[in-house]
Amino acid sequence: MSDDNLLPKWAVDLTVQIAELNAKLSPHIDWVERNVKDHEIRLRSLERDHVPRDDYEKLAAKVDEIDAENDANAWLPKIVWAVIGAAIPILITFILK
Repeated sequence: MSDDNLLPKWAVDLTVQIAELNAKLSPHIDWVERNVKDHEIRLRSLERDHVPRDDYEKLAAKVDEIDAENDANAWLPKIVWAVIGAAIPILITFILK
């Protein structure tokens, strides 16, 4: 094998550092995921045990209402841009005549 096929020293060092970081990162990611899942389970149980059912239903209704408003208003910006896009060429045509 010729020397032309070898990686530069900085690339080898960088590859070694990345391998070391990946080895350290994997257990940390697992630890974080376990703790987040445990925390979420504890929060859900607290919510279930301490929040009255009526409050849940009110919150769900409010979320549905907000979603409906967002869905209803989602078309408005698209129509405005379509009208502006159509009006600009018409105005340019009248100005240039």
